[in-house]
Amino acid sequence: MDWWGSSLSDSMKLFDPPSPGIQTFSRSVDFLLSGARDGRLGGVPLKMITEFVGVSGIGKTQMCLQLSLCVQISSEIGGCHGGAVYIDTEGGFHVSRFRAMAQAVERHLVRLLDRSSKNLEELAALKQKCSVNELLSNVTLMRVTTQVSLIDALTRVVPEVILASRNGDGVATDAEGRGRRLPVKLIVLDSLAFFFRGASEVDAGERVREVSKLGALLTGLAETYGVAVVVTNHAVSAGGGKAGSEPGVANFPSGNEAGFTQPSSLDGAMDSTPPLIPALGDAWAHFVSSRLNLQWDIRGRRVAVLKKSLLAEGSNYGDGIVPPAPSAFPTAGMLNGSGILPAAPFAISDAGIRDVEKAEGKKKPRV
Repeated sequence: MDWWGSSLSDSMKLFDPPSPGIQTFSRSVDFLLSGARDGRLGGVPLKMITEFVGVSGIGKTQMCLQLSLCVQISSEIGGCHGGAVYIDTEGGFHVSRFRAMAQAVERHLVRLLDRSSKNLEELAALKQKCSVNELLSNVTLMRVTTQVSLIDALTRVVPEVILASRNGDGVATDAEGRGRRLPVKLIVLDSLAFFFRGASEVDAGERVREVSKLGALLTGLAETYGVAVVVTNHAVSAGGGKAGSEPGVANFPSGNEAGFTQPSSLDGAMDSTPPLIPALGDAWAHFVSSRLNLQWDIRGRRVAVLKKSLLAEGSNYGDGIVPPAPSAFPTAGMLNGSGILPAAPFAISDAGIRDVEKAEGKKKPRV
């Protein structure tokens, strides 16, 4: 199938995903990503590009690791039941951390299954699917260090992995097929901006062309194979330079992007620090369907702020379109020049991504 030859009716289906999203294990973040349409369909949508933007240490890679596990949740308990391809450009994928998160996912799913009405045979089969070994085997890890190798991965290797997983060519561990890899439903690129560090204004035109090429490749994969594409991106100073580093490391101002909400702006205080904006500019932003800024709030909590969503009422909050009422979301929003932006606090525990209340041992009230 030609990536660019789809019909109008096929294209319109992309904006009404029929399947559940990929959970993050934070109900607040999942609800935010769903566009407040239906909490049961919360999470990262398939067939689209979702971007997590933030400074180093805020949790972008942790989100990607969690999604790579949660995409595998069986459809019989509300999941996507798919595998993941994880493209690591910065060396942030640590197997020990991933295994620890996988163990937590297994414990959680086993508890859910034990409370279900499944018979013993069904329970045994489902528990096998969520074992740590199964969770690890359904993630294909690619370490990519150059832009050339990334393009090769996106044009050749990733499609081959996806097709092999769907044609039954995955590796089986026994004659009955147990252990066979799940069909790939998630592609993670952590991160894209890594390849454009230190780019100068002299080669700005070439940078735009390269970013657009990669954006088109990722969009083609999402639409052709119906997978979710998750990309992490750096936060940079509007004056140039990656946040927390020397000026000029990632000088990619983004024309119309309103930027990150600084914690000091919540109480009306003035902050002379240049605002943070996503790297790569408008050339990349046009390919993104959902953008979440990950940042710190005034209370020192991690919070995801919805900056753009094709699924929400008001598609681009950074450009001044009126967002949904804050009451439609699980938490109070974040204030910036565009008004109240939908936001969701989250926590990173030893088990992975969780709601703040869950991580602190408090039960979240039912709504």
